[in-house]
Amino acid sequence: MKRSVWDNRPMRRLAVTALALLLFLFACGWLVSAALVRDNVDVLVARDAKVAGLLIEKYPEDTDAITQILAGVSDVAEETERTGSEALAKWGYQTGMPWSLNAAISTIPRGVRWFITLWGAVMVLALFGCGLWSFRRIYRDMRALTLQASEAVRVGAPVSAMAGEGDFAALQNAVHAMSQRLQHTIAELAADKAYLKDFLSDVSHQFKTPIAAMSIQNDLLLAQPDMPLAQRQQFVQRNIAQLEHMQFLVSGLLKQARLESGTVVMRMEMQPLLDTVRTALQANEPLAERRGVACHTDIPADLSLCHDAAWLAEAVGNLIKNAVEHTGAGGHVYISAKSTPMTVQLCVRDTGSGIAREDLPHVFERFYRARGSDKDSVGIGLALAQSIVERLGGDISVESAYGAGATFTITFLTQM
Repeated sequence: MKRSVWDNRPMRRLAVTALALLLFLFACGWLVSAALVRDNVDVLVARDAKVAGLLIEKYPEDTDAITQILAGVSDVAEETERTGSEALAKWGYQTGMPWSLNAAISTIPRGVRWFITLWGAVMVLALFGCGLWSFRRIYRDMRALTLQASEAVRVGAPVSAMAGEGDFAALQNAVHAMSQRLQHTIAELAADKAYLKDFLSDVSHQFKTPIAAMSIQNDLLLAQPDMPLAQRQQFVQRNIAQLEHMQFLVSGLLKQARLESGTVVMRMEMQPLLDTVRTALQANEPLAERRGVACHTDIPADLSLCHDAAWLAEAVGNLIKNAVEHTGAGGHVYISAKSTPMTVQLCVRDTGSGIAREDLPHVFERFYRARGSDKDSVGIGLALAQSIVERLGGDISVESAYGAGATFTITFLTQM
């Protein structure tokens, strides 16, 4: 937005004050000029009186005629005026004759001269003081803003905003917004630093256990070359399980990192939700069979949703895996979906051990393991599921009671 000088409050205040002083000076000058004109009139009347007196003394018998002539001098014809000017010129009394500034000033009464001198000095000092006062206020505000900006850089102190209008107020508010942004950036950097520290600590903790277990088992294999084949195969199977565990952890962390960095491009297409759920279920069938858990689906074949099938299958698959891991042999996992005029809801419900009330607020935190979790659980599946669902524009929630199973619900708004 283009701004004019008049929008600047200090400049506007200075201009208004100077204008008021100039108007006052003009009024005073007009009064002084009127007084000078009145004095000059008095001088002319006195001179005419002297002329009249001289003429009357010389020609006393023509008093009335002389008076009439002087009273009507303003109505004299040009020819008469020229005749009089020629007569006076013989005696050096004419226009343009030599004069001096001192003589001209001396015709002004002394009181008026002192008044003009003092008033002129007062006006000059008043204008100078007005300018000095205005610029002092400007530089005082500039020094205060500079000090606040220095404190913002040194210790992160905020720069206060300024209410009002004008260029300086706009400048201070811009610096205020910049300091707010700087504080926000500093807070984000501190949060990122703390997050990275916690993340590295959690990752190292997650890898420490399987690496230590593999190291011990490999040392035993090397130290006992005559170990029975069955025991050797058991150790190898354990190593394979630990490798699968770490592979799942690395894969999950990479996927979540891609989601949080915004590098994932969701391919949103309108497609049947049942096909996506079947893909997620197939990936968890071996785990469900091994644990003796039955999975059931209840999703209308004509229920379609605009979504990225691969990523939603990943999220649902993590929910199914979590449900299977927390459900004992003979338990059941139910995957259902329903649509309303406003939403599409996908539910994964199990008959397992459930989640304690104090654990519910933390189940979607990365590496969080609730009580009763499987010993092989790494606590990343639910966090990844939440990240995926949120990137797809949905919401995920959980309802559970300890010992009564859990229900995870994914909700999407329908496309209008």
